[in-house]
Amino acid sequence: MTIDLITSIRNFSMTMKLCRPIQVQISPSCRTHVDNCEKTRGRAGNLRVKSEKTTQRQSCQTNWQSPFLWSQIELVAVKARKPWHPCEILKEARKIDCVVFASLTEQVIGRWIDPEGKHRGLSRWTDAVLERVCSGNSLDGQTTRRGILVC
Repeated sequence: MTIDLITSIRNFSMTMKLCRPIQVQISPSCRTHVDNCEKTRGRAGNLRVKSEKTTQRQSCQTNWQSPFLWSQIELVAVKARKPWHPCEILKEARKIDCVVFASLTEQVIGRWIDPEGKHRGLSRWTDAVLERVCSGNSLDGQTTRRGILVC
């Protein structure tokens, strides 16, 4: 009986060695997709919570007509010689603050300068730009909040 028990245990252990779990291979294209999903969602499929190490990104668009930035641009335009040239205004602006004006381009400044005034020898901003400056930080010159006493 003991010999039969020992042989059955040996046979059982041999069959267990043969029954290892099968590893499924995933194609390389599918593997990159799975890796990307794990990076954004994690293994459990839940969205990952932002960690403290998340770096702050720069915004895509800048409101150059906001009061803080436009006052600096006006000072730079006074320093630039008349008639205004976008490249000179940009150089002077980057001398004041190269980080803030890093994304400002000559083409954008060129759209702000009035072409009709430039032909007459006047250096002035277009009417549309001056309207945006008057509206300040509000979106399209419209306030987005309602007053408390409005019914």
